[in-house]
Amino acid sequence: MGVKELWSLLTPFCEKKPLYELEGKTIAIDLACWVCEALTVVEYNVQPRFYVRNLYFRTHHLLLLGVHPVFVLDGKAPTLKYDTIAARNEIQFKGARPRKPNANKVAKDPKDRSRFNSVLKKCEELFNIMGIKCVHGWGEAEAMCAYLNEDKFVDGCITQDSDCFVYGAQIVFRNFSLSQQGATANKGGSVDVYDIRKVPNLGRNKMVALALLCGCDYNAGGVNGIGRDSTMKFLNCFGDDVILDRIKSWKTDTEKFRQIEREINSPDICTACGHAGKVQKHTRNGCLECKTPRGCDSSTYKEKRLLMKNELNIRSKALLDDNFPNQELIDEFLIRKGEMPTSLDLSWRQPNLVSFVKYVGKMIDWPEIYAIEKFLPLLTRWQLLNYEYVKNNARNLKGVLFPDFITKKCRPKGIVSYEIVWKDKDNYFQDLIPDHQIKEWMEHNKEENTQKIWSTVEPENWVVKAYPELVQTFLDSKIKKKKKPEKRKKVKASDIDELNDSLNHLCVSKKPTKSVKKINEYFGKLPPNNDNENPITEMIDELNTSLGQLCVSKKPSKSVKTKKSLRKSLLKNNLENNIPDKENLVPSEVNHIQESIDELNDSLSQLCVSNEPKKPTKQIGKFKFVKSIPVCEKPILESRNSENVDNQHENDDKTEKYCKSLDLNCSNLSNFDEDSELNLSEIVESIVNKGSLNLLQLYKA
Repeated sequence: MGVKELWSLLTPFCEKKPLYELEGKTIAIDLACWVCEALTVVEYNVQPRFYVRNLYFRTHHLLLLGVHPVFVLDGKAPTLKYDTIAARNEIQFKGARPRKPNANKVAKDPKDRSRFNSVLKKCEELFNIMGIKCVHGWGEAEAMCAYLNEDKFVDGCITQDSDCFVYGAQIVFRNFSLSQQGATANKGGSVDVYDIRKVPNLGRNKMVALALLCGCDYNAGGVNGIGRDSTMKFLNCFGDDVILDRIKSWKTDTEKFRQIEREINSPDICTACGHAGKVQKHTRNGCLECKTPRGCDSSTYKEKRLLMKNELNIRSKALLDDNFPNQELIDEFLIRKGEMPTSLDLSWRQPNLVSFVKYVGKMIDWPEIYAIEKFLPLLTRWQLLNYEYVKNNARNLKGVLFPDFITKKCRPKGIVSYEIVWKDKDNYFQDLIPDHQIKEWMEHNKEENTQKIWSTVEPENWVVKAYPELVQTFLDSKIKKKKKPEKRKKVKASDIDELNDSLNHLCVSKKPTKSVKKINEYFGKLPPNNDNENPITEMIDELNTSLGQLCVSKKPSKSVKTKKSLRKSLLKNNLENNIPDKENLVPSEVNHIQESIDELNDSLSQLCVSNEPKKPTKQIGKFKFVKSIPVCEKPILESRNSENVDNQHENDDKTEKYCKSLDLNCSNLSNFDEDSELNLSEIVESIVNKGSLNLLQLYKA
């Protein structure tokens, strides 16, 4: 609670800040405030030790943020606070079993807070296990917090009692919250910061006067009928160094205040300027002392008169209490009950994991494995902050873990950190977790070992300072070694032979259509020749054999791409120039020649030139020779069957002549090396230059 109306006066100067801004600070914490908050949230009979869980997680969060807490416990309560303590006990322990007075002992005063002190002792045991320093106050805990802050032992105080300022505190942190909701959820909690040095015209003595008039824990009611506005008007009229003397003079200088009261209420004193005379007279004729022909100079006295009336009103109500002003209350705030030490060790000591597991198991029934998961980050963080001490005293320290390796680098809440797996070299924690809990944990988390239990996430800067070799080992493991380029193997003659053998089974098309036929299939359907040897069939066999031995290039060169289709004009001219006696060919022969050429083109068009063709190879090209070959008006077949037998023999001789002249020995195509590439235009062009397959012989065959 504290001093009434003080928080409302300080609110305009409050600053809400995230908790991480307290990093590196030492903060004194009023333990009673945190315990009272927990007891108020949950009734005592529902969760009698909820305060233990609440205190641990708050302290755990501060320690991991780099804030060093110092808990302050209440001492003997002042007698002025007995009434307040009795009222609070009814609220805090609502639902608790009433204590039965012992027959041999006198029942304790209900105003005593021994029951609350027993709760504080249990909390002190928890903090000792965590390695946190606890300080006992002479009286109220907020008073000791203020003394520690005033003497620069701590950087501020966390409390909900505003009278901490009255005891001399400079900076107070209020409304401590770890809430994961609201505007500060992503900041990991927040706190309201009050700095009394930024508040103008409000000193410590004035706050004591405010406690006397408006009320506080030692003066619950205050002065009846006196509010904040009238009190502040009175306090602003005097300086901080004289305000308490002014209030004390209310009771001692009675005649002085009576005289002031007579002047204010006298009808012969002008209410506008305070000089002799009435207001109406001064308004008509003016005031001699103000030296005005009409009216009065009311710029100073009128406001002063109102303030004097306000003070007289407060005084008259305050003096109704014979004990006002309460000197005991003033001394409580301004006089220390003891002397502060010149030096005070508030450092963070080594946490005790084994004792913590036993404590929380007894107090709030935490399983051992859960307790270790929650407490382990505190132990490892302490080791990081005190790595030199741990290194120099490793043999004498018990319950210390050693880093094994770093698993990964992460960024929890934007902070670059390492996840470290710790190991217990001395087997100090070997049997701390029961086997059935380990088995359940591994089944639930689908883990093959307990490595995850003994791992923590630590900030990068602290890990680098404490364990630089461990970090370097982790970084070296993440560096990818450059692969040496593979040397090309020298092509051997045996490799070329194997490739040619595999090409013997080359499929002309990936998915041949029904219309596509191999060259040998087509000529196999032609009527057999009377002669034993068929030169055309042999030449076609040689062509297929040569094509089967082709070494196909993986990436065809540009020249191959540009020459995929044959030059139509060149082939056309070659065919025209090499066909003998064009005039002697009949239309049926021409048609048969056309069909032969078409079948050849269809077969060659499906030839797969690349290793993995994305698109089917373009057709070499169809050529219509009908336009370039003149048609005879007289059919030669009729003359062959009847009269011109001599012409028939003459034509047969010409056919044999051109069959011999046609040389389709394409087997030499397989004699190129690995880097050679297939040029289909050259193949067909060579065939045309040799006699264009001797089209007449194709017909005769």
